Amino acid sequence: MVGCVMTLLRRRIVFILVLLLIILMGCQTNSANEDSKRELLEVESDYDHATNEFIDNQTSVALYVDEGSYSLPFCQLKVILDNKGEVSVGYDHPVYLDKFQDGIWVQVPYNDELEFSMEAFELEPGETFEQEINQENLDYKLTNGEYRIRKSIQIGTENIVIADRFKINN
Repeated sequence: MVGCVMTLLRRRIVFILVLLLIILMGCQTNSANEDSKRELLEVESDYDHATNEFIDNQTSVALYVDEGSYSLPFCQLKVILDNKGEVSVGYDHPVYLDKFQDGIWVQVPYNDELEFSMEAFELEPGETFEQEINQENLDYKLTNGEYRIRKSIQIGTENIVIADRFKINN
């Protein structure tokens, strides 16, 4: 009799422990998913004071969007890199979109389908390079606010980040 009661008690304890373990694992998974999703939408930009133009000696390069203000809905942003200097400037394909949120610049994530090639290019003096950012490539629904487009350029061995601001309104 005592053996049956002990077996039944052990089964209940094991059942309760397994149930608690399942509940705890579920909570951890939800917490991890929420944190990673929040992180994707709140990656702070390291380039608070980037300007849209870099001028130094024979170098003069600017980055800008084709319009200073966009109205929703729109399909794409046109980004223009303009070398107005006397020396060539290096650049690659990645271009980033940031939103000014709660007093800081936050990077807007791309969806998993978009991949930038890592080729390096030269922009000769007097040349421009146009690049488009399509909303369908973003993992974020654009809303009203202040945004900026950000891109890295290479001048000799120096890497410089330039950015141009614009607004989105309804």
